[in-house]
Amino acid sequence: METGSKIAIVRSSVNSNFHYTDESFNLSRAAHGYHLSIELGLLSFSYAVLDIKARKYVVWGREGQDYSDLESLISKLSLFLKNIDFLSPEYRSSSIAYCGFSSTLVPNIYADETKAMELFAFNHQKDNGQICTDNLLNLEAKQIYSVPEKLVQWTNQIWPKSTTIHLGSVLIEQLVVFSKSVDKICVYANLKDAMMDLIIADNGQLKLYNSFSYKTSEDVVYYILFALEQLEIRNYQVELTLLGDIDNHGNLEELLCDYVKEVSFAKTQNRIELSSSFKHPSHVGFSLFNQYLCV
Repeated sequence: METGSKIAIVRSSVNSNFHYTDESFNLSRAAHGYHLSIELGLLSFSYAVLDIKARKYVVWGREGQDYSDLESLISKLSLFLKNIDFLSPEYRSSSIAYCGFSSTLVPNIYADETKAMELFAFNHQKDNGQICTDNLLNLEAKQIYSVPEKLVQWTNQIWPKSTTIHLGSVLIEQLVVFSKSVDKICVYANLKDAMMDLIIADNGQLKLYNSFSYKTSEDVVYYILFALEQLEIRNYQVELTLLGDIDNHGNLEELLCDYVKEVSFAKTQNRIELSSSFKHPSHVGFSLFNQYLCV
């Protein structure tokens, strides 16, 4: 193993800012025919516009920077949005997934929403953020998470009618359901903004969901192998699916192939079409493109 090698977050292309627009996109139809999906974290801002009737994504973009603090994030994004008319709040519907913020899963039987802060504090240090809760229908559980109040206030001001959700909730709802259709243990690793969401499911049953921060490819491999060991899953029998900001042929894929049976990249569901103008691989926007199905 080559120590100190840097993780491949889709080198040069996906890690940079980009924007694509299909020729069929018509902003004048925004209030009637489109859904706006957004992923928002402290390191990046991603967006996609779905033509609801055609079931086709016609806009996709990313504005990512290493923001020094929350005030810088809000200030720079506010300036960015002033020049982007297609990110207005006038869509038929819209949703926002918060990325990179601490969360905890609680079974419905224990999920007393009046005690959401206490439940959150079992796994995370209390902060001054706003406690939010997602209802995971396919899991019979709640996702409880904390988002900085200033960020919530800002998004509510810009997109007041939007539905909000945690990125992890989108991944769990889609990937756990998908595991029902395959006769094997499903292992998924979603990488975004130096955070990995790891999901392990078996025939529609969630076995593990956790988030880890990483700096190198070795960090990612370690967390995956450690999780498999704790669940007594033989890593050389595992077929691992990668999602998010990962190069199709980066050193992370090569490194993982030394430890698991097979490594592949997630594909969007057949019921969703992507514009031919999109040049990045679909696994990069997997959670963004599936967000509409969860809100």
